[in-house]
Amino acid sequence: MSYANALKKARLRAGWSQAKVAEKVGVTPNAVCAWEAGRACPAEKNARMIKRFLGVSSGGDPPEPPPETSAFGAWLRRAREDAHMSVQELSEESGVSLVGIYNIEQGKSLNPRTETKVKLANALKLDIPKDVQREDEKAQEIEGVGILTDFDPLEPKDWPSDPGVYILYDVTERPVYVGESQEIAARMRQHRADKFWFNYPIVATASYIKIRGRDERLKVEKLLIKFLKSNAVINKRHVDY
Repeated sequence: MSYANALKKARLRAGWSQAKVAEKVGVTPNAVCAWEAGRACPAEKNARMIKRFLGVSSGGDPPEPPPETSAFGAWLRRAREDAHMSVQELSEESGVSLVGIYNIEQGKSLNPRTETKVKLANALKLDIPKDVQREDEKAQEIEGVGILTDFDPLEPKDWPSDPGVYILYDVTERPVYVGESQEIAARMRQHRADKFWFNYPIVATASYIKIRGRDERLKVEKLLIKFLKSNAVINKRHVDY
């Protein structure tokens, strides 16, 4: 891994903006931007400070935090701690559930809905760094299909009204249900009313891909159920013919 990429990854995982790195090192944000783009290299003194604060050496290898923590999750944890807010306080201020915040910060929710991110950022009175947003969307993008977005299946306020294909996961992050709907929120309401299993710990987290066309949704749903085989135990019968 190049020094530029290692620096960027370490910064995002630490939840720092380029301006924060610049402040710590004593340079301008433009200098940090140039280092991350590979257009320039930090002077020896600056490189030593970067290694001290972020653990990035000239060899280019960043320290390894929990590998599945998203850039937004790291930024959120850092911003919340800097604001001296507990998860409970952030939940009350933002309207995002305690479980939802814990899932984001602990890497169980890698790309929460934009609405959720905005609520959290507004509660912290901060703007989400653009590179943090881009990093998570890029990491969760499925080429030719869309962006995999997480939501809390047990929190009605977080249900997406978009059309698409969704996956429900249990507390061990095992996929237990694949479905499609013109309006995912409506399907969640139906599940909650009709399905005895639609409760924690059988259902703990969820993800979806926005897909407008019904024919395409049905194809993706069937493909995912067949691919998951016995893992999607609850509804695999729908394609076993």
